[in-house]
Amino acid sequence: MKIDLIGGARPNFVKIAPIYAKLKEAGEDPRFIHTGQHELSDMGVSIPIPEPFVVLGENSIPGIPYLARMLFIYEVWVQQHKPDIIIVTGDTDSSFVGAYIGKRYNIPIVHIESGVRAYRNNIEETNRVAIDHMSDLLFTPFEGASDILRKENVTGHIETVGNIMIDSLIEIVKSESWIGIDAEKYDILVTMHRQENVDNPDRFSKILRAVHEVSKVFNIIFPIHPRSKDKLDRFGFEVRSYMVDPFPYTKMLKTMSKAKMVITDSGGVPAEASYFGVPSLLMSEVTGWTNLLESGHIKLTNPDTLVNDTLDFFNVRSVFKIDLWDGKTSDRIVDAILRWSNEHICR
Repeated sequence: MKIDLIGGARPNFVKIAPIYAKLKEAGEDPRFIHTGQHELSDMGVSIPIPEPFVVLGENSIPGIPYLARMLFIYEVWVQQHKPDIIIVTGDTDSSFVGAYIGKRYNIPIVHIESGVRAYRNNIEETNRVAIDHMSDLLFTPFEGASDILRKENVTGHIETVGNIMIDSLIEIVKSESWIGIDAEKYDILVTMHRQENVDNPDRFSKILRAVHEVSKVFNIIFPIHPRSKDKLDRFGFEVRSYMVDPFPYTKMLKTMSKAKMVITDSGGVPAEASYFGVPSLLMSEVTGWTNLLESGHIKLTNPDTLVNDTLDFFNVRSVFKIDLWDGKTSDRIVDAILRWSNEHICR
């Protein structure tokens, strides 16, 4: 089969790597289509990302012009190279582009990490819902996400397979390079980049003040996402000594594994932290990871309660035991893709 694996941002790369490897083991030759949103070099050495079959665009600031460019260039690619299946992951613009063009040309869409809903009015959620309703084969990370898709009456085939990011994480932890990664120990790792938190100067200022209060009690490290750095500069906010440049992915994981808590607004970080038994305070009113919320791996917070929530949640430890988050999600996904394609695609 001619299989396109679409990716352009760091979360895509993490999810694509184990799928690519398993498809190769199964005798397929998937084409990694890099949309060019983020650099592959951001990943560090331990992620076995394949060389892109083609790069559709140059590294650029996300926005409507770049989205339009990706749509145009990938449409031309599809017209010329006619994939049999398009695989997309998560909720990025790159994934939306792959699903939308595939739908227009009646190419089966596989969506990995389907059904996760935080019910927030943001572009990530909009992308994910749209992709789910365009997809033919939908793989969810936990059963509650599958239930959501059934309630939304999606037309594609739904399977609960586990969290694909855990597959990559386990491979990294087992790799030789993991031992060589130098990561200092901090009490708390902080990440912040969501539009709803950093684009509003009043809210971002409150968050930064609360984080600074936390820093008076605990030793923290705060790798600054490019979006957050841009807002810091634009709003004239002080850059503190614990704010550092972003880490490569593997070093980020190593630092996370040694922390005692994470404060974040990321979608993927709380899931990764849960594997290490590290609790997360999530700067949001809602989360799509309802299974982690129910199991006590994460707790929701806000700028007004962050300091007290940190004090209350700091010594919480959780045992990692989540159904199907076992490093074998990619096996289940590839087996299901091959079964489905044998029934639905004429080779």
